[in-house]
Amino acid sequence: MRREPVFTYFTVMACSLIYFGSMFLSNTMWVKVYSDLALNPSIFTMSKSYYTFITYQFLHLNFQHLVSNMFALFSIGRAVESEIGSTKFGLSYLLAGVFSGILHIVFNQGSDIMVIGASGAVFGALALLLLLMPFKFTSAMIIPMPGFVLGISMLVIEVSAILYNTDVWVAHDVHLFGFIAGGLAAFGIDYDRALRGLIISVIILIGLYYWAFYIEGIMV
Repeated sequence: MRREPVFTYFTVMACSLIYFGSMFLSNTMWVKVYSDLALNPSIFTMSKSYYTFITYQFLHLNFQHLVSNMFALFSIGRAVESEIGSTKFGLSYLLAGVFSGILHIVFNQGSDIMVIGASGAVFGALALLLLLMPFKFTSAMIIPMPGFVLGISMLVIEVSAILYNTDVWVAHDVHLFGFIAGGLAAFGIDYDRALRGLIISVIILIGLYYWAFYIEGIMV
């Protein structure tokens, strides 16, 4: 039975309203609000502001940041939530954001760079899509593609960004941690289904690796 993706609609609306509402704040007030509600490892170690694990997920730096996250959430969230229900999806989404925020602080305790955005939680939703419904099509990357293509390609991009230290102002580790959290949630929701999705993903990854190796061998 297809369910209405209420949580996805609510989250997209909430993030959008918060962003556009913040535009009416003075620069001083904007900085104070975002500083208080964002995730900041160095400040957290002193203040223990646990609420920021939730609030940082609803803040966005600029319009492009907002649109990219909300478009991905709207596309992925509707597909996954309509399949597993609002309660399971909502909890998985928020916990992915919390989990990724906690691990970011653990591994970056000395950082004073403010982290905001729904990306960690969105990557959690992406992991749910990849493992629970790998062949379901979404338009999260503008062009409709099945979950396994979207999930594997984004995972490769994020791992590469971390390994080669690209886009240092983007918290790629938060994305990866969110993806891991979403994967764990998928197994909690439906172990057998998630295991099949994982096996499919591993087989595809191995196939892509050998294909790339073979092509490179021809070029050499």
